[in-house]
Amino acid sequence: SNSILRMSSATSGCTPQSSFLEEKDRFDCIVLDLEKAQHQCLDENFSAVMSASLAVWIENEVRAVSVRIPSVLSHRIPLMLQLEFDFHHAKPGYVLMLKWLSET
Repeated sequence: SNSILRMSSATSGCTPQSSFLEEKDRFDCIVLDLEKAQHQCLDENFSAVMSASLAVWIENEVRAVSVRIPSVLSHRIPLMLQLEFDFHHAKPGYVLMLKWLSET
């Protein structure tokens, strides 16, 4: 069953103390689309928010996280690589990056 992870939502004014609010899908995975309003975050806060979110998701037994990064936010790709995300696929206008949090 889908469970809502209890986190403060990140908005365009997200603070470094916040994390992304997202539901696990039927595979216990998280999908973030950085173009969606609820996933927007200021560049200076993005690293802290993503790190906090990963900690919450690990605690909540999320299996994997995929992040859709539009071309306009491609400057965030190096940070995602530092956080051990890898490239899944790319299409015109975006790249999808993936990180497995669970061995199963």
